[in-house]
Amino acid sequence: MAQRVTRPSTGRWPKTRRRIGLLALGGLGLVVVLGGAALAYPRRLDVALGQPETVVDLQAGARAVTVRLVPTGNDNGVVDLLISVDGGAPTRLESVYDYDLFSDQPAGYWSYRWVDFDGWPDLVISTSDQPARSVVVGTRDGQVSGLP
Repeated sequence: MAQRVTRPSTGRWPKTRRRIGLLALGGLGLVVVLGGAALAYPRRLDVALGQPETVVDLQAGARAVTVRLVPTGNDNGVVDLLISVDGGAPTRLESVYDYDLFSDQPAGYWSYRWVDFDGWPDLVISTSDQPARSVVVGTRDGQVSGLP
């Protein structure tokens, strides 16, 4: 009669736990990378054609930021970006826009970036003309200041 050889445990349970841990770590890394990319991705500030002004409401931390776009042309021209924080006095930033057939240039862009490293991403508003001018709205003090 042949003798039966028994093998020790293969240890499948620790391998499964390790795989689950690696998958969870990879998923967390993916969320961090995509979340950071979504914060830095610039969004357009578009002029509503035929309207005297366009109002865009944004947030900088707990502060309410209102960007009023006041155009001076029809489908292209100069636009004033009037940025006010919590209903205060507006800061004026001049830009251009062009919605001709092949241009499609918005009045500006906005995004969130860590500028002062206080733990909250700051609101950055940029013009679309070259060279682009940018201002940042701080989350702590609500001050509008220029970026170098």
